[in-house]
Amino acid sequence: IVHIEGHTDAYGVAVYNTELSLKRAMAVRSYFVKKHGIPGAMLVAVGKGTSAPRNGANPYAPENRRVEFRAEYEIADAAPSTDKPGKRPHSG
Repeated sequence: IVHIEGHTDAYGVAVYNTELSLKRAMAVRSYFVKKHGIPGAMLVAVGKGTSAPRNGANPYAPENRRVEFRAEYEIADAAPSTDKPGKRPHSG
């Protein structure tokens, strides 16, 4: 699953920025679903608002207005190997 995280700068009120960041993330999600055929269930849009600025020294900086991707994955446990080290399968 890929989380598409929308962010904003600090201009405006918190509720507006949270909604704006979610709309930003949803627009990117829609693009990948419609234009590239990625299953919508694989993409989760998230609005972060002003909670994670790229430029913390200047919360109003334009680089804080962005969308980022964060992949979530799980590594499956592999079944133990039954092969013995140094042995090769017989090829008859």
